[in-house]
Amino acid sequence: MKRHYGRDFLLAVGGMPLTPHRYRSRLFRRTGIHIGADVVIYGGAHFIGDSSIIIGNNVFVNSQCFFDSTAPITVSNGVVNASPKQDQ
Repeated sequence: MKRHYGRDFLLAVGGMPLTPHRYRSRLFRRTGIHIGADVVIYGGAHFIGDSSIIIGNNVFVNSQCFFDSTAPITVSNGVVNASPKQDQ
């Protein structure tokens, strides 16, 4: 697997909880992820791999969601992607 250090850096910064929402989608778009309109991605979401990722319009991605794009990933319009609640 070919390493893309610039892309890996942008994915890491974009996924940080302290990165403002208005910059997060911009950083992810610069890595080649196709992100639709009105998408909210919370800090802590993780994206790895070299295949394409397409996120449709009006999508919510919660923190701790993990996208391993060893194969192409498409998230359709209007999807809410939330991490499961963990018992404490």
